[in-house]
Amino acid sequence: MKIRFQLLLAFLIIAITAFMNIGFSFFQTSKTIKESVIQRAKSSISEITQNQALNHLEENVFKTNNFEEVAPSFDAFFEEISSSEVFRIKVWNTDSQVIYSDQKEIVGEVYLDNDALQRAIKGEVIVEIQEPIKSDNFFEQGYEQLMEIYTPIISSSDDEVIGVIETYAILDSLNEQVSLAQYQLGLTELWSAFVVIFVLIFLYVLITYSISSPLERLKIAADKINKGEYNHAININSNDEIGQLGKTFEEMRVKIYERHIEMKDEIDSKTEELKQKNEELEDSNSQLKEKNKEIQSTLEHFYTIRTDWEKELLDGTVNEENQKLLDRLNKKKKNNEEGSEKDE
Repeated sequence: MKIRFQLLLAFLIIAITAFMNIGFSFFQTSKTIKESVIQRAKSSISEITQNQALNHLEENVFKTNNFEEVAPSFDAFFEEISSSEVFRIKVWNTDSQVIYSDQKEIVGEVYLDNDALQRAIKGEVIVEIQEPIKSDNFFEQGYEQLMEIYTPIISSSDDEVIGVIETYAILDSLNEQVSLAQYQLGLTELWSAFVVIFVLIFLYVLITYSISSPLERLKIAADKINKGEYNHAININSNDEIGQLGKTFEEMRVKIYERHIEMKDEIDSKTEELKQKNEELEDSNSQLKEKNKEIQSTLEHFYTIRTDWEKELLDGTVNEENQKLLDRLNKKKKNNEEGSEKDE
Protein backbone atom coordinates (compact mmCIF):
# COMPACT_ATOMS: atom_id res chain seq x y z
CA MET A 1 0.00 0.00 0.00
CA LYS A 2 2.93 2.31 0.75
CA ILE A 3 4.34 1.79 -2.74
CA ARG A 4 1.02 2.69 -4.36
CA PHE A 5 0.73 5.81 -2.25
CA GLN A 6 4.29 6.84 -3.11
CA LEU A 7 3.63 6.19 -6.81
CA LEU A 8 0.40 8.20 -6.66
CA LEU A 9 2.21 11.05 -4.88
CA ALA A 10 5.00 11.00 -7.47
CA PHE A 11 2.52 11.08 -10.35
CA LEU A 12 0.60 13.92 -8.70
CA ILE A 13 3.82 15.93 -8.40
CA ILE A 14 4.65 15.18 -12.05
CA ALA A 15 1.12 16.15 -13.10
CA ILE A 16 1.21 19.43 -11.14
CA THR A 17 4.64 20.23 -12.58
CA ALA A 18 3.43 19.41 -16.09
CA PHE A 19 0.32 21.60 -15.72
CA MET A 20 2.44 24.45 -14.35
CA ASN A 21 4.77 24.12 -17.32
CA ILE A 22 1.80 24.02 -19.71
CA GLY A 23 0.32 27.13 -18.08
CA PHE A 24 3.66 28.95 -18.15
CA SER A 25 4.17 27.89 -21.76
CA PHE A 26 0.68 29.16 -22.65
CA PHE A 27 1.38 32.51 -20.98
CA GLN A 28 4.78 32.90 -22.61
CA THR A 29 3.56 31.79 -26.03
CA SER A 30 0.54 34.10 -25.84
CA LYS A 31 2.83 36.97 -24.98
CA THR A 32 5.17 36.03 -27.83
CA ILE A 33 2.26 35.80 -30.29
CA LYS A 34 1.03 39.26 -29.34
CA GLU A 35 4.51 40.75 -29.54
CA SER A 36 5.08 39.05 -32.88
CA VAL A 37 1.81 40.37 -34.31
CA ILE A 38 2.56 43.89 -33.07
CA GLN A 39 6.11 43.70 -34.41
CA ARG A 40 4.85 42.63 -37.84
CA ALA A 41 2.29 45.44 -37.83
CA LYS A 42 4.95 47.93 -36.75
CA SER A 43 7.39 46.80 -39.44
CA SER A 44 4.69 46.78 -42.12
CA ILE A 45 3.22 50.21 -41.30
CA SER A 46 6.66 51.77 -40.79
CA GLU A 47 7.94 50.41 -44.08
CA ILE A 48 4.85 51.61 -45.98
CA THR A 49 5.11 55.04 -44.35
CA GLN A 50 8.77 55.46 -45.27
CA ASN A 51 8.30 54.28 -48.86
CA GLN A 52 5.21 56.43 -49.48
CA ALA A 53 6.88 59.46 -47.88
CA LEU A 54 9.88 59.14 -50.18
CA ASN A 55 7.61 58.67 -53.20
CA HIS A 56 5.04 61.43 -52.54
CA LEU A 57 6.70 64.01 -50.27
CA GLU A 58 9.54 66.35 -50.99
CA GLU A 59 12.13 67.03 -48.33
CA ASN A 60 11.32 70.76 -48.12
CA VAL A 61 7.78 70.07 -46.80
CA PHE A 62 9.39 69.05 -43.49
CA LYS A 63 11.39 72.30 -43.30
CA THR A 64 8.78 74.97 -44.13
CA ASN A 65 6.93 77.13 -41.66
CA ASN A 66 4.01 77.64 -44.02
CA PHE A 67 1.90 74.77 -42.67
CA GLU A 68 -1.19 75.56 -44.72
CA GLU A 69 0.83 75.42 -47.92
CA VAL A 70 2.11 71.91 -47.30
CA ALA A 71 -1.17 70.57 -45.92
CA PRO A 72 -2.47 69.35 -49.34
CA SER A 73 0.70 67.32 -49.84
CA PHE A 74 0.21 65.58 -46.48
CA ASP A 75 -3.49 65.09 -47.22
CA ALA A 76 -2.56 63.25 -50.41
CA PHE A 77 0.08 61.26 -48.54
CA PHE A 78 -2.46 60.27 -45.87
CA GLU A 79 -4.85 59.07 -48.57
CA GLU A 80 -2.14 56.73 -49.81
CA ILE A 81 -1.36 55.09 -46.47
CA SER A 82 -4.78 55.16 -44.81
CA SER A 83 -6.46 51.77 -44.37
CA SER A 84 -8.83 49.94 -42.05
CA GLU A 85 -6.07 49.99 -39.47
CA VAL A 86 -4.34 53.36 -40.07
CA PHE A 87 -6.89 56.11 -39.44
CA ARG A 88 -4.85 59.26 -38.75
CA ILE A 89 -1.33 60.73 -38.79
CA LYS A 90 0.74 63.53 -37.31
CA VAL A 91 3.80 64.98 -38.99
CA TRP A 92 6.71 66.46 -37.03
CA ASN A 93 9.83 68.28 -38.05
CA THR A 94 13.18 67.74 -36.35
CA ASP A 95 12.44 70.62 -33.95
CA SER A 96 9.63 68.56 -32.31
CA GLN A 97 7.03 70.84 -33.94
CA VAL A 98 3.74 69.56 -35.32
CA ILE A 99 3.57 70.56 -39.01
CA TYR A 100 0.50 68.54 -39.95
CA SER A 101 -2.44 67.05 -38.06
CA ASP A 102 -6.22 66.76 -38.40
CA GLN A 103 -6.29 68.54 -35.06
CA LYS A 104 -5.68 72.00 -36.50
CA GLU A 105 -5.29 73.60 -33.09
CA ILE A 106 -2.06 71.71 -32.33
CA VAL A 107 -0.37 72.49 -35.69
CA GLY A 108 2.71 74.57 -34.94
CA GLU A 109 2.95 73.38 -31.32
CA VAL A 110 6.29 72.13 -30.03
CA TYR A 111 6.50 69.02 -27.77
CA LEU A 112 10.01 68.70 -26.47
CA ASP A 113 8.92 66.42 -23.62
CA ASN A 114 7.72 63.67 -25.97
CA ASP A 115 10.34 60.97 -25.36
CA ALA A 116 9.13 58.71 -28.16
CA LEU A 117 9.37 61.61 -30.61
CA GLN A 118 12.89 62.49 -29.47
CA ARG A 119 14.05 58.93 -29.99
CA ALA A 120 12.43 58.84 -33.45
CA ILE A 121 14.21 62.04 -34.42
CA LYS A 122 17.43 60.18 -33.67
CA GLY A 123 16.47 57.52 -36.24
CA GLU A 124 14.67 54.87 -34.16
CA VAL A 125 11.23 53.49 -35.02
CA ILE A 126 9.16 53.73 -31.82
CA VAL A 127 5.88 52.01 -30.98
CA GLU A 128 3.54 53.04 -28.19
CA ILE A 129 0.40 51.11 -27.31
CA GLN A 130 -2.19 52.85 -25.19
CA GLU A 131 -5.79 52.67 -24.13
CA PRO A 132 -7.73 55.64 -25.65
CA ILE A 133 -9.12 56.97 -22.39
CA LYS A 134 -7.04 60.10 -21.87
CA SER A 135 -8.72 63.51 -22.32
CA ASP A 136 -6.07 64.55 -24.85
CA ASN A 137 -6.89 61.46 -26.90
CA PHE A 138 -10.41 62.60 -27.65
CA PHE A 139 -10.07 61.97 -31.36
CA GLU A 140 -8.88 58.41 -30.72
CA GLN A 141 -11.77 57.50 -28.42
CA GLY A 142 -14.16 54.78 -29.59
CA TYR A 143 -11.48 52.14 -30.15
CA GLU A 144 -10.43 49.41 -27.73
CA GLN A 145 -6.69 49.86 -28.21
CA LEU A 146 -4.42 52.02 -30.35
CA MET A 147 -0.85 51.74 -31.55
CA GLU A 148 1.18 54.87 -32.23
CA ILE A 149 4.16 54.38 -34.55
CA TYR A 150 6.82 57.08 -34.79
CA THR A 151 8.55 56.54 -38.13
CA PRO A 152 11.67 58.64 -38.87
CA ILE A 153 11.83 59.88 -42.49
CA ILE A 154 15.38 59.60 -43.82
CA SER A 155 16.70 61.94 -46.52
CA SER A 156 17.73 60.11 -49.67
CA SER A 157 20.60 62.52 -50.22
CA ASP A 158 22.48 62.53 -46.90
CA ASP A 159 20.74 59.76 -44.86
CA GLU A 160 19.76 62.30 -42.21
CA VAL A 161 16.40 62.38 -40.44
CA ILE A 162 14.33 65.20 -41.94
CA GLY A 163 11.11 64.57 -40.02
CA VAL A 164 8.91 62.10 -38.19
CA ILE A 165 5.49 60.78 -39.18
CA GLU A 166 3.37 59.53 -36.29
CA THR A 167 0.88 56.91 -37.47
CA TYR A 168 -2.18 55.89 -35.47
CA ALA A 169 -3.24 52.30 -36.06
CA ILE A 170 -6.25 50.49 -34.61
CA LEU A 171 -5.31 47.27 -32.82
CA ASP A 172 -8.84 45.90 -32.65
CA SER A 173 -8.42 43.58 -35.66
CA LEU A 174 -4.90 42.67 -34.56
CA ASN A 175 -6.20 41.85 -31.08
CA GLU A 176 -8.85 39.66 -32.65
CA GLN A 177 -6.13 37.79 -34.52
CA VAL A 178 -4.14 37.48 -31.30
CA SER A 179 -7.23 36.26 -29.42
CA LEU A 180 -7.93 33.68 -32.13
CA ALA A 181 -4.33 32.50 -32.04
CA GLN A 182 -4.44 32.37 -28.23
CA TYR A 183 -7.71 30.44 -28.37
CA GLN A 184 -6.20 27.90 -30.75
CA LEU A 185 -3.11 27.75 -28.56
CA GLY A 186 -5.33 27.23 -25.51
CA LEU A 187 -7.08 24.31 -27.24
CA THR A 188 -3.70 22.82 -28.09
CA GLU A 189 -2.49 23.24 -24.51
CA LEU A 190 -5.76 21.75 -23.23
CA TRP A 191 -5.34 18.71 -25.46
CA SER A 192 -1.76 18.48 -24.25
CA ALA A 193 -3.03 18.49 -20.66
CA PHE A 194 -5.48 15.69 -21.48
CA VAL A 195 -2.70 13.71 -23.14
CA VAL A 196 -0.47 14.23 -20.07
CA ILE A 197 -3.29 13.08 -17.77
CA PHE A 198 -3.99 10.03 -19.94
CA VAL A 199 -0.29 9.10 -20.12
CA LEU A 200 0.14 9.53 -16.35
CA ILE A 201 -2.94 7.42 -15.60
CA PHE A 202 -1.75 4.77 -18.07
CA LEU A 203 1.74 4.73 -16.53
CA TYR A 204 0.31 4.61 -13.00
CA VAL A 205 -1.93 1.64 -13.84
CA LEU A 206 0.91 -0.07 -15.74
CA ILE A 207 3.45 0.39 -12.96
CA THR A 208 0.92 -0.56 -10.29
CA TYR A 209 -0.01 -3.72 -12.18
CA SER A 210 3.56 -4.69 -13.10
CA ILE A 211 5.38 -3.69 -9.89
CA SER A 212 3.16 -2.79 -6.97
CA SER A 213 0.69 -5.70 -7.21
CA PRO A 214 3.40 -8.39 -7.61
CA LEU A 215 5.33 -6.92 -4.69
CA GLU A 216 2.19 -6.97 -2.56
CA ARG A 217 1.64 -10.63 -3.47
CA LEU A 218 5.25 -11.38 -2.51
CA LYS A 219 4.74 -9.61 0.82
CA ILE A 220 1.56 -11.60 1.53
CA ALA A 221 3.40 -14.83 0.64
CA ALA A 222 6.32 -13.89 2.91
CA ASP A 223 3.92 -13.20 5.79
CA LYS A 224 2.28 -16.61 5.30
CA ILE A 225 5.67 -18.35 5.25
CA ASN A 226 6.58 -16.46 8.41
CA LYS A 227 3.41 -17.91 10.01
CA GLY A 228 4.34 -21.42 8.90
CA GLU A 229 1.93 -21.62 5.95
CA TYR A 230 4.08 -23.08 3.17
CA ASN A 231 1.42 -24.50 0.86
CA HIS A 232 0.31 -21.25 -0.87
CA ALA A 233 1.79 -20.97 -4.38
CA ILE A 234 3.15 -17.62 -5.67
CA ASN A 235 1.93 -16.89 -9.21
CA ILE A 236 3.71 -13.92 -10.87
CA ASN A 237 3.69 -14.48 -14.62
CA SER A 238 5.89 -11.71 -15.96
CA ASN A 239 9.21 -11.80 -17.80
CA ASP A 240 10.82 -8.85 -16.03
CA GLU A 241 12.92 -8.65 -12.87
CA ILE A 242 9.81 -8.80 -10.68
CA GLY A 243 8.77 -12.02 -12.43
CA GLN A 244 12.24 -13.51 -11.91
CA LEU A 245 12.10 -12.51 -8.24
CA GLY A 246 8.67 -14.16 -7.95
CA LYS A 247 9.95 -17.38 -9.56
CA THR A 248 12.98 -17.45 -7.24
CA PHE A 249 10.73 -16.83 -4.25
CA GLU A 250 8.40 -19.65 -5.39
CA GLU A 251 11.35 -22.05 -5.76
CA MET A 252 12.49 -21.10 -2.26
CA ARG A 253 8.94 -21.66 -0.94
CA VAL A 254 8.74 -25.10 -2.58
CA LYS A 255 12.12 -26.12 -1.10
CA ILE A 256 11.10 -24.89 2.33
CA TYR A 257 7.77 -26.72 2.02
CA GLU A 258 9.46 -29.96 0.93
CA ARG A 259 12.01 -29.68 3.74
CA HIS A 260 9.18 -28.96 6.16
CA ILE A 261 7.40 -32.15 5.01
CA GLU A 262 10.62 -34.15 5.35
CA MET A 263 11.27 -32.81 8.83
CA LYS A 264 7.67 -33.52 9.81
CA ASP A 265 7.96 -37.10 8.55
CA GLU A 266 11.27 -37.51 10.41
CA ILE A 267 9.75 -36.11 13.59
CA ASP A 268 6.73 -38.41 13.25
CA SER A 269 9.03 -41.36 12.61
CA LYS A 270 11.24 -40.55 15.59
CA THR A 271 8.20 -40.01 17.75
CA GLU A 272 6.77 -43.40 16.77
CA GLU A 273 10.15 -45.02 17.38
CA LEU A 274 10.45 -43.40 20.79
CA LYS A 275 6.91 -44.47 21.56
CA GLN A 276 7.74 -48.08 20.70
CA LYS A 277 10.94 -47.98 22.75
CA ASN A 278 9.05 -46.46 25.63
CA GLU A 279 6.49 -49.26 25.43
CA GLU A 280 9.32 -51.81 25.31
CA LEU A 281 10.93 -50.12 28.28
CA GLU A 282 7.67 -50.23 30.18
CA ASP A 283 7.32 -53.92 29.36
CA SER A 284 10.87 -54.53 30.54
CA ASN A 285 10.17 -52.58 33.68
CA SER A 286 7.05 -54.65 34.31
CA GLN A 287 9.02 -57.85 33.81
CA LEU A 288 11.69 -56.57 36.18
CA LYS A 289 9.04 -55.83 38.78
CA GLU A 290 7.67 -59.36 38.38
CA LYS A 291 11.15 -60.80 38.73
CA ASN A 292 11.75 -58.61 41.70
CA LYS A 293 8.56 -59.86 43.31
CA GLU A 294 9.64 -63.47 42.69
CA ILE A 295 13.03 -62.75 44.19
CA GLN A 296 11.42 -61.01 47.13
CA SER A 297 9.15 -64.00 47.67
CA THR A 298 12.10 -66.34 47.48
CA LEU A 299 14.06 -64.20 49.91
CA GLU A 300 11.16 -64.12 52.30
CA HIS A 301 11.01 -67.91 52.10
CA PHE A 302 14.69 -68.19 52.78
CA TYR A 303 14.35 -65.59 55.51
CA THR A 304 11.92 -67.89 57.23
CA ILE A 305 14.39 -70.72 56.88
CA ARG A 306 17.13 -68.45 58.18
CA THR A 307 15.08 -67.61 61.22
CA ASP A 308 14.73 -71.28 61.93
CA TRP A 309 18.46 -71.71 61.45
CA GLU A 310 19.20 -68.87 63.83
CA LYS A 311 17.15 -70.63 66.46
CA GLU A 312 19.07 -73.76 65.78
CA LEU A 313 22.27 -71.70 65.99
CA LEU A 314 21.26 -70.39 69.36
CA ASP A 315 20.39 -73.85 70.43
CA GLY A 316 23.79 -74.96 69.10
CA THR A 317 22.32 -77.37 66.64
CA VAL A 318 23.43 -75.61 63.28
CA ASN A 319 26.18 -77.32 61.33
CA GLU A 320 28.95 -75.57 59.35
CA GLU A 321 27.28 -76.02 56.00
CA ASN A 322 24.08 -74.33 57.12
CA GLN A 323 26.13 -71.46 58.55
CA LYS A 324 27.69 -70.69 55.15
CA LEU A 325 24.32 -70.79 53.48
CA LEU A 326 22.95 -68.42 56.07
CA ASP A 327 25.76 -65.89 55.46
CA ARG A 328 25.10 -66.02 51.73
CA LEU A 329 21.39 -65.40 52.27
CA ASN A 330 22.08 -62.38 54.49
CA LYS A 331 24.38 -60.92 51.89
CA LYS A 332 21.82 -61.49 49.12
CA LYS A 333 19.10 -59.86 51.19
CA LYS A 334 21.28 -56.82 51.86
CA ASN A 335 22.09 -56.41 48.18
CA ASN A 336 18.43 -56.76 47.26
CA GLU A 337 17.40 -54.09 49.78
CA GLU A 338 20.03 -51.65 48.40
CA GLY A 339 18.77 -52.30 44.85
CA SER A 340 15.17 -51.62 45.93
CA GLU A 341 16.20 -48.26 47.46
CA LYS A 342 17.89 -47.24 44.21
CA ASP A 343 14.78 -48.12 42.17
CA GLU A 344 12.68 -45.99 44.46
